[in-house]
Amino acid sequence: MPHRLELAMLSVQRDNAMIGQVYDMLNMVWKTYHFSPKSMRELKALGEDLGVNVLVPSGVRGTRWLPHVSRALETLLRPGKDNHGQFTAVYCHMDHLAGSSANADIAGRARKIKKTMGDGTFVAFCHFLADVFSGLTKFSLLQKNEIILPQAVCGLQNLLATTEVMEARPKPGGRLSQLQDALRQQKRQQEEQGEIPNYKFQTVTLKGDFSNLAEAEASRKRAPKLQNAIEATVRSTVKHLKARFCSLLGK
Repeated sequence: MPHRLELAMLSVQRDNAMIGQVYDMLNMVWKTYHFSPKSMRELKALGEDLGVNVLVPSGVRGTRWLPHVSRALETLLRPGKDNHGQFTAVYCHMDHLAGSSANADIAGRARKIKKTMGDGTFVAFCHFLADVFSGLTKFSLLQKNEIILPQAVCGLQNLLATTEVMEARPKPGGRLSQLQDALRQQKRQQEEQGEIPNYKFQTVTLKGDFSNLAEAEASRKRAPKLQNAIEATVRSTVKHLKARFCSLLGK
């Protein structure tokens, strides 16, 4: 079952360009700190200044693609104190590297990561993908010896149902839902003060056409680019899960 789940999600990644962008960005972040102890020391020092307990960015390569990417994504999005978190620390350090590194490759990579992390649509999609992966991770735990076949079938059906629902609305209490709530709160506060809405995630100002996230949960009112990526991911995930587990589903 875990092997089939892995194959299904690899197919989903090939179908969806934005998942590939998430994978590439997480890999660039890992590469920056894995091969440079100096950069890792600077990131931790910056985290201490911000009051963030910085974790070592997780790698995304390995024999099990899904757990690696899920862990790396959760690490990047983890919250901290005073609206700061791992995301803030990495973004600020990339800004520093982009302007100070004498190595052209490192500086160029840092600029690319910083630009990607400042894209509101991309950040919102990362939150959505974290919600999808959380359901997939729970299903992967059904590989225990004491699990019997009916439990596996029930778990798969629940996974398909919860994934399909995410096409229309965020997972209740999930990452994307929390982001929406935070954006709505920011919008209310700024409107009360007579300011133009300026949306942020962990103090990082976000750019792009994603502001409708702060207005409604209905899928038709989401930013088109984000909604298209969500719909494509949900449909591809459901399609490939059904294809890989057709024997369990009796189809």
